[in-house]
Amino acid sequence: MKHQDLISIIGTGKVGTAVAKVLLERGYKISSLYDVDGEALDSAVSITGALPARGLKETVEGAEVVIITTPDGEIEGVCRRISEECAHESLASRKFIHMSGALSIRVLDAVRSLGAQVFCVHPIQTFADWESAARSIPGSTFGVTCDEEGWEWAKNFVSRFGGCAERVSDEDKVKYHLACVFACNLPVILFHVAECLFEEVGLPIADRKSLYMPMVKTTLDNVEGMGTAAALTGPLRRGDVETVGVHLRELENHSEEVLAIYRSISLEGLKMLELEGELNEGLIERMRLELSG
Repeated sequence: MKHQDLISIIGTGKVGTAVAKVLLERGYKISSLYDVDGEALDSAVSITGALPARGLKETVEGAEVVIITTPDGEIEGVCRRISEECAHESLASRKFIHMSGALSIRVLDAVRSLGAQVFCVHPIQTFADWESAARSIPGSTFGVTCDEEGWEWAKNFVSRFGGCAERVSDEDKVKYHLACVFACNLPVILFHVAECLFEEVGLPIADRKSLYMPMVKTTLDNVEGMGTAAALTGPLRRGDVETVGVHLRELENHSEEVLAIYRSISLEGLKMLELEGELNEGLIERMRLELSG
């Protein structure tokens, strides 16, 4: 099924390429791709079959929807350059979208001042490479920031991605993005710390699939099925003060940063257990004293 909106994408890294690929598969027409990085643009063109644009003005003129997937720090500058190149034209017939999780919708003000309708549409998904992202985007939730007039269009646009739209106020964008980072990026760092410790005791971290990924996948299944509090296991859940103490003494032989991670995350875990109300308050307090050093 072909959709009416002609779409151009500015920025052809992992996000832009994945988004173009998904939209093409969903029946959208990509009118052009643009990137100042010629190599990235050539790669995206070869992957998607879309046409390259020669500049920002051409990219905008050929589209009804312009999606900006450049690095966050470049989005506002791109919009300013578009407003300069299109200064004597109205953009009232066009929609501009940025896909940053953290940035305000105000970075699009330069094109909004020329009449464009503006949106933030951020997939709650990870982009390690464009191939895996293109497979994962359909079915994801998208955080959407827009005015009331644009909400129905945004919901429809996200639904054609195979996604679900949720409103995020502009004032909450940073907090929203922090939630995404805590859910996705920071656990990867914890996996790296775990791998370093496994390696120190001689276990084969090259074979992650059989070493610890079954535990990780079961944990994620438990979080999905039970919620975070019920999915928590280990010494905190058991109120095992002695094991917590042994862990802390062992980590004193490692970096201060890793010790601090263990302390801070465990202290946050105690707050979660307190709210749940199932663990003895005396045990929680003993563990808190141990962890507080």
